[in-house]
Amino acid sequence: MLNKTIKFIRDRVRNHLIFLSIFHLLEKFGIKLVLYYLTLESLDNKETSHPVPELNPITYNFLSAAELADLFSQPGMKYFKKEAVKRQAKGCLCFALKHHHDCAAYMWCNLRECNSDLVPFPLNSGEAYLLGARTMDAYRGKNLAPFIRYELYKKLVKMGYTRFYSTTEYFNASAVNFKRKLKARHIKLCLYFGLFNKPIFNLALRKYSLTYK
Repeated sequence: MLNKTIKFIRDRVRNHLIFLSIFHLLEKFGIKLVLYYLTLESLDNKETSHPVPELNPITYNFLSAAELADLFSQPGMKYFKKEAVKRQAKGCLCFALKHHHDCAAYMWCNLRECNSDLVPFPLNSGEAYLLGARTMDAYRGKNLAPFIRYELYKKLVKMGYTRFYSTTEYFNASAVNFKRKLKARHIKLCLYFGLFNKPIFNLALRKYSLTYK
């Protein structure tokens, strides 16, 4: 039992999860402290991976209003439904990967604004904000996250969008590693501080010189 406890603590420290846990605990008391990256992604910086063969056939496209209502009315989707309603109200579109008629994974994009609570800003022509990727429980472990992202890149490029923004919490090691595999480039590292849902300050701690051509 002691060895398991030590391993649990060691893994959380190693993966920076202990810091995320502390920040999430503070948020329950109205204190929001987030260290995060604003990043750029593009079709040129893709992860060339594909779903496992047994998932064929698969399709992918933006979900209609009826499809969204059906998806978020399913059991276990109550929390995500509230999130979806907020995102739809801000103009977000939901892109999904389907296996037969089942939604295996989905993610959101906004073509009008970066609607992040951390760093909101209007988008210019040809820009999009990517957020909220999720793989359904039954399809976990099949490497769908990079695949659906790459397919969304391709879809958006066909629509005239080539510059993709996203945000990543600094202490979320798995998310940072995922973006690194995608070869996403950091624009800046920022520290956000808010009290009771009101922003107090948002500091750019470091700006990176890497830009897309």
